[in-house]
Amino acid sequence: MEYVKRLCCFLLIAETLLKLCPSPKYEGYMKMLTGLICLIMICVPLTSLFHPDAGGQVPELADFEQQVRETMEEARERMRDEFGEQLGKQLGEQLGEQFGEGWKADETFVTDGFR
Repeated sequence: MEYVKRLCCFLLIAETLLKLCPSPKYEGYMKMLTGLICLIMICVPLTSLFHPDAGGQVPELADFEQQVRETMEEARERMRDEFGEQLGKQLGEQLGEQFGEGWKADETFVTDGFR
């Protein structure tokens, strides 16, 4: 039952991250990676049926899952950086329009709320 809870939580988080994508071009990558992680999460309990001595973990799958998690983290950081750049440009343009050309945004810091 614990696996089902984890899978449901993961799917909720994955859907939320998909909705927060700053650009539609990242949506395909996010869907692919979340699909792979979902498959891994489904396969791990099934492998314990065939390898009860593995404790529910197949070393190759655990390594692959870690690589996928690292790739997801890198993609999230890249999306956050791109979103920050876009936000900074838009903010600079709006400040310039409202207050004249002397007003510009020097830096924009964007956080995702997870850190």
